[in-house]
Amino acid sequence: MSKPYGVISDMHFHNWSAFATTDSNGVNSRLNIAMNETRRAARMLREAGGDTLYLGGDTFHVRGSLNPLVLNPVLDLFENICHSGVTVRAIAGNHDLASKEAESLSNGAESLSKVGVTMITDRGGRVFYDDGVVMFPWHSSPKELFDSMMAMRLELSAKSDLDWDAIIHAPVNGVLIGIPDHGLEAKELAGIGFRRVLSGHYHAFKTMESERVISIGASQHQTWSDIATKAGFLLVYPEKVVFYDSHAPKFVEINDETDPDEVALIVDGNYVRVRGKSATDAEINEFRRDFEKLGAKGFSYQGVREVVSARTGGVSHKATSIESSVTEFVKARAFNPAEETFIAAAALDVLAAVRARTE
Repeated sequence: MSKPYGVISDMHFHNWSAFATTDSNGVNSRLNIAMNETRRAARMLREAGGDTLYLGGDTFHVRGSLNPLVLNPVLDLFENICHSGVTVRAIAGNHDLASKEAESLSNGAESLSKVGVTMITDRGGRVFYDDGVVMFPWHSSPKELFDSMMAMRLELSAKSDLDWDAIIHAPVNGVLIGIPDHGLEAKELAGIGFRRVLSGHYHAFKTMESERVISIGASQHQTWSDIATKAGFLLVYPEKVVFYDSHAPKFVEINDETDPDEVALIVDGNYVRVRGKSATDAEINEFRRDFEKLGAKGFSYQGVREVVSARTGGVSHKATSIESSVTEFVKARAFNPAEETFIAAAALDVLAAVRARTE
């Protein structure tokens, strides 16, 4: 490999409802933002002298369903990228599939093959000798994926002594804080013998094991669960991996611990959530106006809302979100701190997944 290749993952193309509008062509504004990030990755790849872009899975968002308002713009996007001289290769992620395991028939992203994208659902992996890359699609069993990677590495070792990079879509333990370990260990992945393992699935860029294992991260922030994660794409060279931060709006949070001097910088151009503050409706509306003046692209309040009673003039409080209710419920169960953190995180993860299906 004498030239760089690009890697982008977890675009989750979708007809988003939160903070989204529709342009004059009928295209969802946040879908457009996500597509622009992919265009940017392809453009910067060409400028760096590369010509192959790898997609790390979860091209689409809603499992088992493809909205034409999403599919048609995305097909146009990749047709244009392929016509620009960029070779695009992709693996099926779990969100792309209507089935438990990767297969062509149930892979919604298979439609991209009609416009020139090479789609990989081969569970044993597929080798691309020009870049020294092996790609493995989603496996519902991390152990089965690990075994497939081991078998492929042994096969390649018997044929050549070249270094190889592996691109997978799988949970890697230690990437996201608060997520229980139920995936692959970075140390074990590094031990398979690939030069690098680059993994989609978790929405956070992170390097591990001296950059031998890399979580690619999502191409852009998509929900509140992405707060404080790095999103973007990679250019991979023989001797290094360069991360390019997303230019899309980020999901950010303002709370009691936020430095007031940093608020303006945090808010500008992003989707903002105020959390943990007790406020009246008037104060919440004032927050909204202030943040919009600072350039916020969207605003959400999540905390305890003070409600003034018209009959008594007294003040009561009510939770303003399901997330708050879930968190308070878990706290009330008197678990030990470690259990409380784990259970709350798991419950909120389920809630986020349910909301993703309905957005």
